[in-house]
Amino acid sequence: MTLYPIALSIHVVTAILGLGQVAGIAILASSARTEATVPSATWTALGRLTRGTTWSLALMLLSGALIDYSAGGGYHEAWWFRLSFVLLLVLGAINGRTRRALRKRESSPPLQRIARGAWSMCAIIAVVAVLMEVKPW
Repeated sequence: MTLYPIALSIHVVTAILGLGQVAGIAILASSARTEATVPSATWTALGRLTRGTTWSLALMLLSGALIDYSAGGGYHEAWWFRLSFVLLLVLGAINGRTRRALRKRESSPPLQRIARGAWSMCAIIAVVAVLMEVKPW
């Protein structure tokens, strides 16, 4: 077995299990927004999910680089690959803002920002998945 299928497998599993947590963040933050007071368990769960997302984004970057390396750098020139990399950086920035909003958890506006950021991340992840599959450019 060569390096490419191993790297691709790591990439796909991380996308499903690791970045799938973003949907959990979005759903949890959206549902908790309707409550008068947010239970501390919700804040703890959101913190764990965002930490897991941070590590998953790092693993996605490393496995993506490994895929490109094992393909002999053939993806460097592809615009879909470059755009996916930029969108990964955007995901990291939004995740960082989400973690910052979690630290300011006195009221429900941070939950609103967390939910909005998580739903935005879901949309970006969907775009990246389409780019990876369709490879338009």
